[in-house]
Amino acid sequence: MRSLSARCLMLLAALAYSQAAATAESPLPPIAARFETIISGPGQQYQRYEWHFWRDRDYLEIENLAEHGGEVWTRLANGQIGYQQLLHANRQLIDYLPADLDALGARPDWQVLSRLLIAPLADMHITGSASSFSQPAVIYRNGVSNDADLLVWLTQSQLPAVIQIQHQDQRLLTRLLELYDLAQSPWPFARAGAYQSTDFADLGDKPLIEQQLHHLKNRYRH
Repeated sequence: MRSLSARCLMLLAALAYSQAAATAESPLPPIAARFETIISGPGQQYQRYEWHFWRDRDYLEIENLAEHGGEVWTRLANGQIGYQQLLHANRQLIDYLPADLDALGARPDWQVLSRLLIAPLADMHITGSASSFSQPAVIYRNGVSNDADLLVWLTQSQLPAVIQIQHQDQRLLTRLLELYDLAQSPWPFARAGAYQSTDFADLGDKPLIEQQLHHLKNRYRH
């Protein structure tokens, strides 16, 4: 089983794209959040990861606490998206221009990224409502059993509070643990300015590209 790297979004699932489309023009509140992701299954080692997520108008950052790594997405003035992979232990980053992402076949969508809507579950339907983190939440399911995929969606913050996915014998559970206004974030972020930068174009044909970027080709190819 591949461990959870800084690419936490790769493991997430959320509601259908129709939800994102309906709110595409709505301003998103700047937030700081702490999540946990738990992977379990028969005969598999229990895995638990914590990670942070920061969102501003044109800035997104994720930090994986176990692997001391992260990623930054930046929306540029022309609407294109840039990407940086952060290596906290070495205080280094790999910088990818929009043209680099395009060459890799990676075409991220800002509306999807900023809401953690990476793997839409198109067959989910609303089954109820709730209150979570002092705000309204909508409950989505795609079945009635205990193994049914579940999403608890915070309508005000435009983020998932709970995601439960059952895939064959493996269960993935992601839960929101803490939520703050970005200005009150208790965790430091936006540290990339103090890191040594390497352009993706300067890496050359090295194994690092396959190790670090294979996910981009799969996650964001339309």
